[in-house]
Amino acid sequence: MTRADLVKYVKRYAFDRTDLDDMMGVYISLAEAEMRTGASVGQPLRLSAYKARVELIPADGVAPLPNDYEAIIRASDGSCSLYYRTPETDHRTKYEYTVIGSEIHTSAGKVVLDYYKEFEPLVAETDTNVILTKYLPIYLHGVLHQLYMNIDEQQNSASHLAKFDMAIRSANAAENASQIPLEGMSIPL
Repeated sequence: MTRADLVKYVKRYAFDRTDLDDMMGVYISLAEAEMRTGASVGQPLRLSAYKARVELIPADGVAPLPNDYEAIIRASDGSCSLYYRTPETDHRTKYEYTVIGSEIHTSAGKVVLDYYKEFEPLVAETDTNVILTKYLPIYLHGVLHQLYMNIDEQQNSASHLAKFDMAIRSANAAENASQIPLEGMSIPL
């Protein structure tokens, strides 16, 4: 599945309207922005394929976040979790951190950062990513929502927004369910 395949699917839903071809890249980019932020659907898309870990050594209490950083899953000093505090918090202990811009601030000597990476946007016709290959309905309904919103077809836009929301929620639920370790669990009889 590639970006070109996605465009063909979208065009089928949009009744092969060629007047929308020039805007398809914009609709895809807008749908991707919604996936990242969850602004219209209530939750951002979070897939295990985009999880990463990095060890940061702060200098004077500050370390740059990775270039591909999207969101923090967990921060620790390697053995103990660090707790998030808002940037306005005056008192910081060894077990706290905050994020200001593209930097993490902490008094911990080392930060092991589990985070979500940004996903690869679909730009070229041959581009693909995990979302498109594993969860096509997310892209399909996200792009259709943007397309119908742009041409002021509110009923179709709302319908595809609801389907986009459900596709993101389903993908997040499937990803979370696959992360539950079953070995070592005991069930009382």
